Amino acid sequence: MLNRVKTKPVLALAVAFILLATVSTPTWSPSGRTSLHRLVTTALHPPVPTDGLLVSAHAAAPAPAPRSAGCTTSNASMATGGTVLATIVSGGTTRTYRVHVGANVRPDQPAPVVLLFHGRGGTGAAVEQYSGLLPVSDQQGFYLVSPDGLGDPAGWGAGASLPGWPVDDIQFVRDLLANLKSSYCVDPSRVSAVGHSNGAFMATRVACDLSGEVAAIVPVAGVDIPSTPCNQAIPVLAFHGTADTVVPYDGGIVRDTLLYPGAQQEFAAWAAKDGCRAGSASQQPLTDGVLIETPTGCSTPVEMVLTVGGDHGWPGTAGTPLAARLDTANLIWNFLRDKRSAATA
Repeated sequence: MLNRVKTKPVLALAVAFILLATVSTPTWSPSGRTSLHRLVTTALHPPVPTDGLLVSAHAAAPAPAPRSAGCTTSNASMATGGTVLATIVSGGTTRTYRVHVGANVRPDQPAPVVLLFHGRGGTGAAVEQYSGLLPVSDQQGFYLVSPDGLGDPAGWGAGASLPGWPVDDIQFVRDLLANLKSSYCVDPSRVSAVGHSNGAFMATRVACDLSGEVAAIVPVAGVDIPSTPCNQAIPVLAFHGTADTVVPYDGGIVRDTLLYPGAQQEFAAWAAKDGCRAGSASQQPLTDGVLIETPTGCSTPVEMVLTVGGDHGWPGTAGTPLAARLDTANLIWNFLRDKRSAATA
């Protein structure tokens, strides 16, 4: 192809201008420069896909998705685009959770599940809203499952809550997943866990304790390597604010009980676990005030989004200055969408 371009420059230019003729009028950047040069360059030299967060490669057609038992049973209560408030008894305790059935979910086609764990003192209903994942669930067609923690304030048996937490939250999640798979048409290989703060620690613990059942995790304001050993590498997309003092970015004590080594140290531990080259992580701007840190040589994807000066809140929450520049919910889904575990049932 390179030789043909060199020997036939007229043909190459003709092709480029034909391609440009099919594109809408170029837009102008704030600096006043037209995007014409970018369009010509793209027409002649298409971008090479990478495996990073910013540019995703076109993957080969996947094998048929595994199907849960719920794909073969009728579920009269299922309404796409709606939210079901459900309960389950786990460990002798009645637990509550929310299942939002994405508007584009088809009852007869296995769809992904995103478990969303709230922070301490929160609720499933609250994190469902402020995370921004609800409309993404509708657009992309997945089940958004938001359980409620226990205690006062409500939380999870992970991070600063351990040891001594009186409730078996891992068994609750195990029971919850079993109920989901029997009630809905779920793809068992596409179950992911997302969490905020104490919920971020919980998402990580779930992935490690339910080894092989969780395809990927997204800890927000709580990237962590749990004390429970993980028996396999797990894709990780972390978010952390550099001015977070609740789960300190540079390390410190969380809730007067947990010595937290710091987001960078915990991220480096995940990178090592996922086969990345030590000390190879680089930072690139994602938007104003936001960096993405990506190691190289990883056998399993691991990345971290840093909000410069960001606090402990969910990054890009509606109504905050960062909301116009950072679409956290879609970044999360773009990372999760192609991740699969070995689970078949």
